[in-house]
Amino acid sequence: TQKETVSAKSQTGKRLTGQKSEEKVYASGIPIGIYIKTEGILVLGLQQIDGKNSPASCKIKAGDYILKLNAQNITTKQQFIRLLQKNGEKEVVLTLKRYQIGVWIRNDTQGIGTITFIREDGTFAALGHGINDGDIGVRFLIEGGSAYRTNISSILKGKSGMPGEIIGTIDYSPQNYLGEIYANTNGGILGKITENKKEFFTGKKISIAKKSEVKTGKAYLRSSISGKSKDYSIEIEKVFFHEKNSLKTLKIRVTDSELITLTGGIIQGLSGSPILQNGKLVGAVTHVLIDNPQMGYGIFAESMLE
Repeated sequence: TQKETVSAKSQTGKRLTGQKSEEKVYASGIPIGIYIKTEGILVLGLQQIDGKNSPASCKIKAGDYILKLNAQNITTKQQFIRLLQKNGEKEVVLTLKRYQIGVWIRNDTQGIGTITFIREDGTFAALGHGINDGDIGVRFLIEGGSAYRTNISSILKGKSGMPGEIIGTIDYSPQNYLGEIYANTNGGILGKITENKKEFFTGKKISIAKKSEVKTGKAYLRSSISGKSKDYSIEIEKVFFHEKNSLKTLKIRVTDSELITLTGGIIQGLSGSPILQNGKLVGAVTHVLIDNPQMGYGIFAESMLE
């Protein structure tokens, strides 16, 4: 069993691709607070009402996005509930976006994740995988989002059967705002740091390795989880060049005794931590094995760039 280490398409044509493959970036490894807003509101499930099936049965499914109610754009669940109450017993016309009353809904989410790499202009990629709803596993189609500074208050160490996590606080005040998040893709979240971006320029700029350059053997995981940036030793045990799931193309094992003492291995919140090998950025952490927190998976950095 595995668990993603955090608890869609590209928007407005903005992207991280389009530059030379030999370009150099900063492998960051610094955690940020993440807030994203979905496009419309996401349906999580249907509920029975007075022992009977929901009026929305056979019409709405978990994973649908409700974009409009009676032709009015929907942006929050509070607005949706208010309009339903105002509508009374009259017929309701909903405009849905489907990828796959009495509905369970959500319209935003937040958490802590790690920046994998960042450019001089502040554009960045983080997490190494998309942000999915924890209840139904659907990736959020986002309207936009923001990055904020986060304060790590404690670390819950991982152990067999129970993944650990970074416990922190995010103060959504203007002085802690860092920049925008504009896409939630399968390979991670994309955005741009506009405030104090040099804080995230860790070390020297390095090249992004091609997939063919990645080898089994010693590598390093870069993280600022201790309060300062450090490269921790890991072992790339297997490289899956033809794996259909791009999030599990690197099988990794934490070997650094300091990181094991600090976290127990890979924990939630380390998603996106850069993986370095032979002076290049080769990947990012994406998953931990629940039964063994020292083991996990990663994605090729080149896949994130793509």
